[in-house]
Amino acid sequence: MKERFAAHMPRLQRLAYGMLGEVAAAEDVVQESYLRFAKHAAAIDNDGGWLTTTVTRLALDAATSARARREVYVGPWLPEPIAASDPLGPCTQDISFALLVLLESLSPKERAVFVLRELFDVAYADVAAALQLSEPATRQLFHRALESLRARKQRYAIDEAAHARLLAAFVQAAMSGELETMVSLLARDVTSSTDSGGKRSAATRVVVGPANVSKLIAGLVAKGGDSVTPRLVTVNQTPALLLVSAAGVESLLLLVATEEGDRIAQICMVRNPDKLGHVG
Repeated sequence: MKERFAAHMPRLQRLAYGMLGEVAAAEDVVQESYLRFAKHAAAIDNDGGWLTTTVTRLALDAATSARARREVYVGPWLPEPIAASDPLGPCTQDISFALLVLLESLSPKERAVFVLRELFDVAYADVAAALQLSEPATRQLFHRALESLRARKQRYAIDEAAHARLLAAFVQAAMSGELETMVSLLARDVTSSTDSGGKRSAATRVVVGPANVSKLIAGLVAKGGDSVTPRLVTVNQTPALLLVSAAGVESLLLLVATEEGDRIAQICMVRNPDKLGHVG
């Protein structure tokens, strides 16, 4: 029975993480699905389908609870990143950090339909059964999710080489204090969000606009000085900048590109130590 479950575990981890954007929450969902599978294994004739449905429903419940918790979260909330070198790295296949950020704008059911259809290619009929909806309603949810993501005009299918060049150019400008160059790399409606959870110093509101964002980043670079060492890493299939001090990992900086891929639509800074355990 354990072997039957283990054969599906990587896929289930990826599904739960894609729906929740949090490692511990995804692991809890997968563990609960195992406990339920163990009780009913003898009567299950389609392990993959049964487990996909179970994880989907458990993740939907977890997502509802998570939304309530985030209402009292200190400052902006960002998904939990996973480095390619981490044992869970394979779970981020096709799940870029930019996609995780965009998925936060969807309702739990819209997100579930999108993840199942777009990332796992699950048939509409099976998605409908998992969500206990009609197939027409499921198709409508999927198209609504697509329209919502497209309206944000941000790229979530990452061209790693282009993304790496954009990151390198921005980091170079930031380290050199070239404000004009930084501004030229930012979209007009660029935002910067820092997730600290109140556990480290950070802006508690989203910073908006090229001038404000450039000044924020320049200030962070000046404050860090020589005490912080930058390292280029790959996180969720995305080139990113890891900032490390003698005390350990301080921050992770990720960029979300515009639809055209030549400007930065959003800067995401993860500083909450609880969310940096899978990037160091």
